[in-house]
Amino acid sequence: MEFRYDDPFMNTGDKTISEMGRFVRQYIHSDPTSCIVKQGMIVEYIVTAFLRETGYCSDSRWDIGIAEKLRILHGEGYWNTDLFQIANTIRKYRNKAVHQFTCDESICRKMMKPLEEICLWYGRYHSTVASAVREGEMPKKEKLKEILWNFNLSDEAKGILNDLTTT
Repeated sequence: MEFRYDDPFMNTGDKTISEMGRFVRQYIHSDPTSCIVKQGMIVEYIVTAFLRETGYCSDSRWDIGIAEKLRILHGEGYWNTDLFQIANTIRKYRNKAVHQFTCDESICRKMMKPLEEICLWYGRYHSTVASAVREGEMPKKEKLKEILWNFNLSDEAKGILNDLTTT
């Protein structure tokens, strides 16, 4: 597979996401079930990294599932509806693929645009937080929320998610 400088998975600044993104692209046509599982793993990784970096979840709360973590992020105002909808839609399709041992290739292809957008957003968010940590000042809760609420899903990705959540 050739490296693309415009690849959202590579531009997150996160080696784990880059590696999982490579597998997503590799499996999209040959093994759609593994592809959607990897897409879900990327979302779960981003959610967990966010909670860890912000210090929101204490060690005693790490055993909660991804659905509950998403409800916390959205309910506490950290993630806007677009972020929540992308992550939750991918989570649902991943769960369905795991339990039914199958996923349609078209679902994987459709989820790529929203997943790429959340990865690009995470790369911007992560670099902002990393800078603040390096400078010795972690952003305050209100500043974090401002950064996070600046995520706007493209019209193309919104259309894809609307199609996937109404079928």
